[in-house]
Amino acid sequence: DGELPPVLDLETNPNGMSPAELQAWVGNFLDELEERLGKRPIIYTYPAFWEGAMGNTGKFSGYPLWIAHYGVSSPRIPGGWNRHTFWQYTNDGSVPGVSGPVDRNRFNGTLAELRTMAGRSESGADLSVSGVTDPDGSLTIFARREGSLWTKNRQGDGTWAPWVNRGGNLASGPDAAVTAANYYHVVTRGENGKVHYKRQDATGWSEWHTTFSEFDTPYAPAIVSVDGNTLIALAVRASDKALMKRRYDANTGWEPTWAQLGNSDGYTSGPDAALRDGGKIDVVIRGPGGHVNHILRAADGTWNNPHPMGDLITAVGAAPAAASRLTGTVDLMARGPQGYIHRNTLRTDGTWTGWEHIVAIGQLNQGPDLVPNTGAGELQLLGRDTDGHIIRAVWNPGNGWTNPTHIPTN
Repeated sequence: DGELPPVLDLETNPNGMSPAELQAWVGNFLDELEERLGKRPIIYTYPAFWEGAMGNTGKFSGYPLWIAHYGVSSPRIPGGWNRHTFWQYTNDGSVPGVSGPVDRNRFNGTLAELRTMAGRSESGADLSVSGVTDPDGSLTIFARREGSLWTKNRQGDGTWAPWVNRGGNLASGPDAAVTAANYYHVVTRGENGKVHYKRQDATGWSEWHTTFSEFDTPYAPAIVSVDGNTLIALAVRASDKALMKRRYDANTGWEPTWAQLGNSDGYTSGPDAALRDGGKIDVVIRGPGGHVNHILRAADGTWNNPHPMGDLITAVGAAPAAASRLTGTVDLMARGPQGYIHRNTLRTDGTWTGWEHIVAIGQLNQGPDLVPNTGAGELQLLGRDTDGHIIRAVWNPGNGWTNPTHIPTN
């Protein structure tokens, strides 16, 4: 059951476009397709066409590759890819019940990974993930797994507790914040298109609030802790793609309604937010042109207008991430169209470093999310790699990035 993502078939160049022109057309088509359908397309081609008509470009190596190459023991991989997803190894095969020759293909992965690609995962590979640093310094991960919320804790000695199913009908990855009382608050996009909300208190976990927003949202929402007793939830309204906010106070509860944040609209991803020193909040979101937009909430509670953070164009629908790990320091991360991760850091003198490609992380199909360890000044990155595994990598001020490691699925 399930359906594979859409496939762009590239075998001919009938209009005689140059490699640069064809690359531009392919990029625009893939962006539009992913924007409309919400799935990353597959590219089908054969080596000679890609190496010739496409100039053997590596620009699209973040997309799954369906390669046609006959009469060989393994296919030739062009254009920056390091592996194929599907291999069409013959056009002269046979299938019972079908007359005449047929194309035959092999999937380069496990049955569970194929089910994940088709939207029918039965394993831990189908995960959308975020995390929080708990008051005791441990890491808790919140993930969409088989349509439900699951949590997993990494304890102080580095061992992982088992995954725990928290229920729900999730249509996006969750985001979470923890209060001073060490209780979690979680928001996500539900299958009904609304923001869903679940919280923890002294009696345990609440039921899901499945109409936490009166509006539909096309993307994953976000939640941020302001001072340990105050939270702000953020979500994009589907009708105009405006950014909405709702405030929580430990004494009075949630505001009765959402309010629009600023006058801008047309946002093309969900938001992320991080608390900075002095009560400031950094919000990042993908703008109409694909650039990362930054919105700052000042210590007095006023919000600045959004502004683009440099020339980086991010992957369609991919929310950027923000984290504050030391006084005066803010880190932004975003995923580019080919799945590579870029970082932009606010220095203590108030200037930004500009976007830097983080080579050590490799390519991701989902994420990133950032979780600071403020005591050590470290930064933890969570995401999903091109094989569908949840990964964690750590940046240390003295040692740089560790290699990504897989988070256990049990």
